[in-house]
Amino acid sequence: MDEQAYIEALVDLHTGLQRQGPGDAAFSKKIISELLANLPESVKALDLGCGTGAATLLLAEQLSGSIQAVDASAAFISTLQENLAHKTCKGEVEASVEDFSQLPSAAFPVDSYDLLWSEGAAYTLGFSSALKTWRPLLKKGGVAVISEMSWFAQKPSADAYDFWSNAYPDMATEAVNIELAKQHGFELLKAIRLPTKAWWDNYYNPLLQRMQQLRLNVGMNADQVLFDVLDDTDAEIELFSRFSDEYGYTFYILRAI
Repeated sequence: MDEQAYIEALVDLHTGLQRQGPGDAAFSKKIISELLANLPESVKALDLGCGTGAATLLLAEQLSGSIQAVDASAAFISTLQENLAHKTCKGEVEASVEDFSQLPSAAFPVDSYDLLWSEGAAYTLGFSSALKTWRPLLKKGGVAVISEMSWFAQKPSADAYDFWSNAYPDMATEAVNIELAKQHGFELLKAIRLPTKAWWDNYYNPLLQRMQQLRLNVGMNADQVLFDVLDDTDAEIELFSRFSDEYGYTFYILRAI
């Protein structure tokens, strides 16, 4: 399979959606409110894998200071910039297309950030590699909030394990991920699981509507790669409906030491 074509089809599938992955504004707001005591009054923040900016806009509404938002998709960054034009924010936001596996860089120097936020993007590097790559960006004492697909069950069901062993071989238990964080220069402040309801309300149900729309619009004229993406996404959603108690997103709230 052409990997680039598959990625482009995934981007097309998520175009127009508020979220490109599971998340919840109230859930994230609670995390931010609990972090305020650990952050300076004027925060320098970095949102990695920001998508169209669901978390970026929330950070900008809640925090004073500056926020750099990056994503590998130019289409997502363009949408974020359009959304910013219609929002009143406490913080200043700069959005750009970047390969966030290649940070730090001249534009994103080491020891610079008070807060690093990343929802659903660490898997592109693998959780361990993401922690190792991104840790130098934070000031000592800075905070990272990183969501990662994690096993909740020590012995997951065969169907769930087989699917995710193929889709994301690096997926690990929460205990393993917490230990990885310690190995890469962090201490754990808290680990919180994203509620199952947030997956359905904010991501999967809108995504299912988008998939139905695509199937109706393209009919038999769709590229085979798009059909593959739709079939794979159907399989993922069906699996989650059966095994959401065995895996999901955990938000790891970490302090750089």
